Amino acid sequence: MACPSCGGIKPYRGRCDPGNVSTRINTMLRASSLSPSSALQIQRDVEDDVRGFDWEISQLRSRLLYLEEQQELLTKHDEQLKSLSAPIRRLPVELLTHIFVAVCDGHPITFAARVPEKIGRLPFTLASVCSGWRQIVIDIPRLWSNLQIPYEYNSNHSCPEQQLRLCLVRSKSHALSVGLWDGEKSPLVRQFVEESARWQHAMIAYLLEEEFPSLASRKSFPLLETLDIRQHSFRDPHLFLFNSAPRLYSLKTTKLPPPEKTGSLHSAQSDHRSRDYLWKKHLQRRDHLQRRAPQLPEP
Repeated sequence: MACPSCGGIKPYRGRCDPGNVSTRINTMLRASSLSPSSALQIQRDVEDDVRGFDWEISQLRSRLLYLEEQQELLTKHDEQLKSLSAPIRRLPVELLTHIFVAVCDGHPITFAARVPEKIGRLPFTLASVCSGWRQIVIDIPRLWSNLQIPYEYNSNHSCPEQQLRLCLVRSKSHALSVGLWDGEKSPLVRQFVEESARWQHAMIAYLLEEEFPSLASRKSFPLLETLDIRQHSFRDPHLFLFNSAPRLYSLKTTKLPPPEKTGSLHSAQSDHRSRDYLWKKHLQRRDHLQRRAPQLPEP
């Protein structure tokens, strides 16, 4: 039972001594005459002791569980206290900002189930460390402006759509870098297309008008500087969809249409650095388009 003064568990004192009970039982078994009342009384005492020990064991288990929970809680507090005194806490916000940008650059926020959270959602990971880091990360629009939708995106889940909207809000008016491996049938891609005026760097797989009908509705791309087309199909990319891209200076593509189908993209210079992206069988066609384009100064 619990002590009324200290709350501790008092050991249960049994009515029977197990050794004495064993001796008495053996004596009764050897006796020629047996007193039923004596055996019944011993049985009652034994049953009372069993219930008493069961109760004490349950109390001890509850006490052990309580102690384990307290120990776990104190361990977490100890880790938090250690983090408060960590050297990184003394770094100025400006330096942390540079570190966060360096870490996140090259790792777009990827909306796919197979991408590890710590790599494909770096800004979210950094923002979950502590309230201080969270505020710093939220205040850096650049960290939320590099976004990608790979093939394995599952459009049945609404959570990525909410995360994308959150990223677009936190990116504020910062120019976007987008990677699209799907067409506008994806609700996420439709959100990207709505922000096409903010695109600065775009990578698109299968650039076809039927995949991106909204791009054909005279959309302009005032900030677009680089365009990377991964056209791994027999059809030529519909480059005319990007006719209104006055700042476009680099076009990388795995497949080029005939020059007469490139639209006003003759004003863009195919970047020499894009050769690694080109299939060998398309090099001659790329060079033909480049000879027709005026030589623009390096950006």
